[in-house]
Amino acid sequence: MFDTATMKLLGKLKILAKKSGVNIDLTKMGEDSKYAERILKEFSNSDDHELVSIALKLLHELGLLEMTMDFTEV
Repeated sequence: MFDTATMKLLGKLKILAKKSGVNIDLTKMGEDSKYAERILKEFSNSDDHELVSIALKLLHELGLLEMTMDFTEV
């Protein structure tokens, strides 16, 4: 299960993705790490700075990306 901060980021991601014409299944994101990784890596290549930042932060928080960065501004 996701913590509150992660749920807020997922909510933002879902809204931004929907604006891009992509519907994200948040339940599947929590149950299927391969699905989550595929979706988040796809959005990490977006032209939208906020979408990229959220995708990278979620990849990191879900243990799908190792990096050291300060995401306090997301």
